[in-house]
Amino acid sequence: MAKKFPRLYLISLQQHQVIQQMGSHKDNGWKWNFTWRRPLFDNEIDWAISFLNEVQYKVIQQQGSDRWEWIGDPTGQYSVGNYVMEFFLIINKTT
Repeated sequence: MAKKFPRLYLISLQQHQVIQQMGSHKDNGWKWNFTWRRPLFDNEIDWAISFLNEVQYKVIQQQGSDRWEWIGDPTGQYSVGNYVMEFFLIINKTT
């Protein structure tokens, strides 16, 4: 969301939450519950509709744990060293 919909991400009250905290399973499937810092402006509503269209059909599994995973390391564990290495790899690609 942060990359594709940065404006919505900035006004989200759920920036640091995992998916499990952003909705719940109901009888007919997963129901999202997004919360915003303020009501959406008119020009943000189209972005919100696009975002909702992208996430509405995602399958959210009930079993298993919901956790953050660091993609900068094959183990999925975050460390400052992994971050620094990933940061320099990205910087070197863009220069």
